[in-house]
Amino acid sequence: ARNRGIKTIIQNNWEFTDYLQSPLLPMPDLLVNHSYWHLDDQKERWPNITEYCPTPLFIEDFQDIYLTNLKRENKVRFLHVAGRNTYEDRNGTNDVLKAISLIPENVDFELVIKTQTTEVEEIDDPRITIDRDSPVDEKELYRDFDAMILPRRYAGACLPMNEALASGLPVIMTDIDPNNKILPGFWLVGATKKTEFMARDLIDVYESDPVELAGRIAQFAVADFNLLYGYKIMAREIAIKEYSSENVLEKWSLLLDKIGVQ
Repeated sequence: ARNRGIKTIIQNNWEFTDYLQSPLLPMPDLLVNHSYWHLDDQKERWPNITEYCPTPLFIEDFQDIYLTNLKRENKVRFLHVAGRNTYEDRNGTNDVLKAISLIPENVDFELVIKTQTTEVEEIDDPRITIDRDSPVDEKELYRDFDAMILPRRYAGACLPMNEALASGLPVIMTDIDPNNKILPGFWLVGATKKTEFMARDLIDVYESDPVELAGRIAQFAVADFNLLYGYKIMAREIAIKEYSSENVLEKWSLLLDKIGVQ
């Protein structure tokens, strides 16, 4: 492509970046990470071609769900997306269940765990519902909730987090990179390294502090309407700033201009 005068861009996931193991492969004109995760490491290795640009969301598509969530006034309803089986319980489903077991029974709320293939341990707690439906419109996953619980064990781009934010849901996550580059600190919980695995590079796997996670969930569960209302507006604003199609398109225009593509 370079010999023919054709510009090339690779938008990479850090864990699948072949150049980490095969540094002599031909390099593109731009290597665009779509997450803040390991972005500094990428800039250090390839400073002249590294950029950041996230996967876009069409924010207006979530408007109706956002308004539904904004107006909720009943007991607090949490969402956890377990999804499909991932290595080392990536979305932290087991951490969620452990934390819920530590919350006194007199703290009332509802937790809906949405899963397709993930085996979820059955817990005798009337506050927990397991939902195995697969809606045709995936945006419906986020309707009629107040917050998402997603203590991810390792990082990278996280579409469920992005879509939850666009739906006006504050997201309770682990205080690790890149979550702490996007979300306010008072939505995050501490985590410690549990293990690691090798992809194209060594990937750290974390475990959230169950007591701190339980405490954060309980804080949300007893929060008054006005506090949650403010959090939901904040979530929507983060989604617009970070992921709106308009802002992402503007970023891509700047990147194309940088390499001389009109």
